[in-house]
Amino acid sequence: MDGRGKLVRLPMMYIEGQWVLECGGDLPVNHGASWELLLEAASIESSPAKDLFLQEERVRILPEGSALRILMDVRDWSSISDEQVKYLLHWEGAYPRPFLHPSPDHRFVEVHLSSPSPHQSTFLSSDRGGLWLRVQGVSAIGLGCSGVTLPACLSARPAQSLNHAYTVLSEIFEPWRTSHTGSVYRHVFYREADGSWHPLRLLRDSYLSEKSHQIAHELWQQMLHRSAKDITNNDRA
Repeated sequence: MDGRGKLVRLPMMYIEGQWVLECGGDLPVNHGASWELLLEAASIESSPAKDLFLQEERVRILPEGSALRILMDVRDWSSISDEQVKYLLHWEGAYPRPFLHPSPDHRFVEVHLSSPSPHQSTFLSSDRGGLWLRVQGVSAIGLGCSGVTLPACLSARPAQSLNHAYTVLSEIFEPWRTSHTGSVYRHVFYREADGSWHPLRLLRDSYLSEKSHQIAHELWQQMLHRSAKDITNNDRA
């Protein structure tokens, strides 16, 4: 087995300018291999680059009123009322195949981002609803959400978050499951301007890619500034 597609966690130490295996020896990887470092922030020396990767922000990625569709795996129809069945939407033709491997049991329930509660307004620093992505550097560290309105026959009150909305719907339409939780990045879909629906992970990854380019540009500008400063100092010397 060559392990293609699998990720491997390697315990590493940085010693005298080189990364070595914590258990001893050099790291036997192919030339050009890409990897991510997970470090304690305190182990990184203070620098403008460190500040960029530790900087946190909250950005609204969807406005109040946005429609979202939550994926359900409906296997038992006996406990679902006729009124509730009306809100189960088919997937055919609406979702790009690369993001979804549909089964005959898959259905979607449409929900909407509503206005925030007083507590959410304080937490989100906004009197308008929507969906916020919390980012640190180039990593997503969470979502912030206002209320989520479900069809009245499914919930009389707005859900407090997308995770809460998913749980409420799963308890109704997926009673066979032991746990009624799941990744909202995979199971919640948003609508693009062309009418197509995509999983939230695509919206998250798109913003993180943009953020990564912004940080790369900033680091490049810092390097150019240092180089110009060094050249000026050398000329003066």
